[in-house]
Amino acid sequence: LADHMGSQVYHTFASSQEERRFAYFFDERNEGAYEAPPIAEARRMTFQDFVAKSKNSKDGKAYYLQTPVLRYEGGQTTCPKFDRQMEGDLHTMDNAMMRQLAELGSFGSISRNQLFVSFSDFLTAVHYDQQHNLY
Repeated sequence: LADHMGSQVYHTFASSQEERRFAYFFDERNEGAYEAPPIAEARRMTFQDFVAKSKNSKDGKAYYLQTPVLRYEGGQTTCPKFDRQMEGDLHTMDNAMMRQLAELGSFGSISRNQLFVSFSDFLTAVHYDQQHNLY
């Protein structure tokens, strides 16, 4: 995966090695104005830096990465600047099937596909997402 992710900067989160828990929210998307102390610290780094920091725990942090890999807006499908092979793979995704699943689940329109990356023994607590998830 690291060979295909390019050199752009991604949303990453850092938690203590002891806790290894990830919970967060983005203030601009907090429509309910909930107060919740962040459990993870938001960071931005390249995928290569994410892998290196995840393998080397000298800073006492555990890392988690999430990023949209496809966005659907105004009839256009876009993706970040990955290498050609990954971009090609992403654009072969069966969007008709995705729309059918969204319709069957009454999810509304799908606006993005996300990539989530972490390492073993990590925990994301039960939470609410703004959009339904398909796995």
